Amino acid sequence: MRHEGQFRKTNKEKLRLKRAVFLHHKHLKDNRLLFETQDQIKAYFDEGGFDTTRVEIKSNQSDKWWEVDLVKSSTIVRKPFPLAGVVFDGDK
Repeated sequence: MRHEGQFRKTNKEKLRLKRAVFLHHKHLKDNRLLFETQDQIKAYFDEGGFDTTRVEIKSNQSDKWWEVDLVKSSTIVRKPFPLAGVVFDGDK
């Protein structure tokens, strides 16, 4: 049987995790792996075939982030079936 205290992190573990998150965010920012503008986001997803319907920056007291709504256009190309004319000619 497990006790409640087994799931609690020590202060040392919490500090280690906070530092890891800070270093990860620093790496992303330093290496320009984060989007800085709405136009960057739209261009990135346009290349992947998405239509960007909404791009907003959101924040709380300690962080901020982008919220993006995307729509993937259908990639199926439907060719119209000929309604008149020869569909299959067995002589050729």
